[in-house]
Amino acid sequence: MQELFNQIQKTKKENFFCIVEGKKDMQALRKIGFSIKNIFVLNNGKSLQENIEKIINITKGRKVCILTDLDERGRKLYKAIARELSKQGIKLENGLRLQMIKENLSHLEGIPHFLKRRFL
Repeated sequence: MQELFNQIQKTKKENFFCIVEGKKDMQALRKIGFSIKNIFVLNNGKSLQENIEKIINITKGRKVCILTDLDERGRKLYKAIARELSKQGIKLENGLRLQMIKENLSHLEGIPHFLKRRFL
């Protein structure tokens, strides 16, 4: 649990660009202190390819943290995005995603509640 908290702090401190599926995921990151300028929401009415192209243009020189949910749809999105970003030489940071897996958190929007429960 402490590792999850530490990874969240690292992700914020090092200014990683975070990709999330929806508005609730963005709100969850905002609740734990992420800047809105470092969050990209995929469910915005554009195709996945359009979103990937925009992400590539925005993230030049920055590490990217793909925080799709850990359900089947989220895993497929993660693989597709990771493949395309890697082709462009964009570095991926998977520490926070791996900690979510370790803590059995399948949805990003559960992180604020999880942390609140553990630290209060």
